[in-house]
Amino acid sequence: MKLLGGAYSYSLIIKLVGDTVMWINHDSDMHTITSGLGPNNLNLGKQFDSGFLAQGQVFKHTFKAAGDFSYFCVPHPTMLRRVIVR
Repeated sequence: MKLLGGAYSYSLIIKLVGDTVMWINHDSDMHTITSGLGPNNLNLGKQFDSGFLAQGQVFKHTFKAAGDFSYFCVPHPTMLRRVIVR
């Protein structure tokens, strides 16, 4: 998974329980990988949150349960994507 030019490279990722997803920020802007549906979501960052990633920084998360996990970028909340874990 890459962050390129202010956008996530995939809109949907499908993984198995126990798989790890790795995001790399290849953009010059700061980005986050924050679970939830947006900045006003009550579950904001409860499942995972990378904090701010500068260019070249990496965030990894291992999914330990099945489910549908939405995530977004805090400074760019229209960057909304999903990971489905089976």
